Amino acid sequence: MTFELFWENFDQWKFLAGLGIFLFGMFLIEESIRKLSGKAFRRFLQIATNGRIKSILSGAATTAILQSSFAVSLMALAFVGARVITMENAIGVVLGSNLGTTATTWIVATVGFKVNIESFALPMIGIGGLGTILLGKSEKYSNIAKLISGFGFLFMGLDYMKISVTDFTDKIDLALIPNYGNIIYLLIGALITAMMMSSSASLAIAMTTFHAGITDFTATCAFFIGANIGNVLPLILTSIGGTSIRKRVVAGHFFFNMITGVITFTFLPLVTVFVDLNSVDRGSQVQGLAIFHTIFNATGILLFAPFLNYFTAFLNKLFPEKKIVYAVYLNNTAPIYPEAGIPSLRKEVQRMLFIVFYHNSLIVLGQEKTKKIFSFFPSDFNIDQNLTHNEVYSYLKLLQVAVYSFSSKMQEHELSPQESDLIQKISHASQSLLYSAKYATYILEDWEEMNESDNKFIESEIESLQEYYTKVLQPILTHWQVDENLPVSQLYLEEGEARSDRQNKFTKRMSLAISKKSFPKSYFTTLLNTQRAIYQSYDHLFSALQNLFSVEQEIHSGN
Repeated sequence: MTFELFWENFDQWKFLAGLGIFLFGMFLIEESIRKLSGKAFRRFLQIATNGRIKSILSGAATTAILQSSFAVSLMALAFVGARVITMENAIGVVLGSNLGTTATTWIVATVGFKVNIESFALPMIGIGGLGTILLGKSEKYSNIAKLISGFGFLFMGLDYMKISVTDFTDKIDLALIPNYGNIIYLLIGALITAMMMSSSASLAIAMTTFHAGITDFTATCAFFIGANIGNVLPLILTSIGGTSIRKRVVAGHFFFNMITGVITFTFLPLVTVFVDLNSVDRGSQVQGLAIFHTIFNATGILLFAPFLNYFTAFLNKLFPEKKIVYAVYLNNTAPIYPEAGIPSLRKEVQRMLFIVFYHNSLIVLGQEKTKKIFSFFPSDFNIDQNLTHNEVYSYLKLLQVAVYSFSSKMQEHELSPQESDLIQKISHASQSLLYSAKYATYILEDWEEMNESDNKFIESEIESLQEYYTKVLQPILTHWQVDENLPVSQLYLEEGEARSDRQNKFTKRMSLAISKKSFPKSYFTTLLNTQRAIYQSYDHLFSALQNLFSVEQEIHSGN
């Protein structure tokens, strides 16, 4: 069969339109459910992953609802990176996500080829589209309307693909299509899924071509196996340069899919024998594909689940945790000599100060804006710049322990009153810095809620707080880059005067916005708490700066 003959008889644009509509429907479903649930799915995953069975079932359930194993896997990676869930349970979630993808095959098998799709897809698109426009002021009902539209587009896209492929088979003698072997279909399944980053779409394509008679049962099964393998390939890209724990989870997903796929592919000839011996008609074989996909993934989970702790131990050895050096200046300094110990302690806490700046910026500004502002890093920064704010905060806590331990050991030896005073000031500075980072974390939940509000007034307040934060931070970083001497007294005085003016303007804006109903009243406390937490974070930050500046002056005057 020549390529020209194939291209002439295949309605490629209808097929591509169907695929695009299908993917758009998937996007609407995922986006609307995410917004409707808000933090519910993240909390659900956090609560429902205590134990291997619960983590597998929660991964399957969340994927079945969200219709995106890729999104669920990324969510699991974020949680394990933040140490919210254990690595073993995170692996359970990603294994369960494979089982959750079978929901798509069941939808296609039970609805896609058995009823007149237009009879319910068009009403769903119509009702959902009108609802999105007419109910646009209500975020909740607007997202419900988008969800309805999403399912309508999903089924409509499936119908377009089905029609284009069916028209092709009506014009072409399928005997002319060469049989390349199941391994080719496996590779095609892996490639298409990896490129589209959606196993749901690739599975729908496979079932459509099977229903049209282009592929046989075992070739489609081989495609399914390849889709499972291809589903993990984009995740591998997200783990490059990431932490060891992220690499372990992604490797666990990859090994599970590969081993399960190889075992299942080995026994594929037996599936063919079973179908032939029982003379299963093609209509029943469509549902048979959904059964195969479910059994294939469920069997893999049953094989791995009992040995999940051993599997986790293997991954720990494969990607060992890098030994992190928290204190750069204290490791090679003996606390018995204050002449060397005090300058080292001061340098360590000044280094801690910069890391706190970085941590707080990740929370308030986000990673992209933070990278732009922090174009300069001191040579002693010594931490991975790709760490999340949770990971940086964990680092800060352990660094503060190192500082406190060193200063305590110094206090055990004979010191002059001045030396003892310097050590106490430096220790208080480190405590203030940790408080500053802690107060920054207090805004996390409120900050996320505000960012998800889609309210113009709240968006403008977020921008205002970010501008204020940047305005205070920028001169400190500039001075640091030039000579590392911090003119804190003048900066703190200027910041205090500016804050008073900001507070008055904020109060007026809030009063006016409430009277005009510019934002939901439920956000009133959220806005107040967020602003208060940022101010308190700055207070502790400047307290640390003043202590460090005082120590700097005393050391220089002593010289």
